[in-house]
Amino acid sequence: LAKKVKPPFLPKIKESVDVSNFDSEFTSLQPILSPPPVSCSLSPEQQEAFADFDFSALHG
Repeated sequence: LAKKVKPPFLPKIKESVDVSNFDSEFTSLQPILSPPPVSCSLSPEQQEAFADFDFSALHG
């Protein structure tokens, strides 16, 4: 993106997990796992795009 237009508002963020700019209506909700309706596999090229991604969901 060229980012030629300055945003009218830049929120102040205290830390990387700061959610103070989101309404508590949303931040108080419990997250719900929503897997895709159809299972799919990624190609080797698509897998490479996530090479440094280290998150793994906890199922329990």
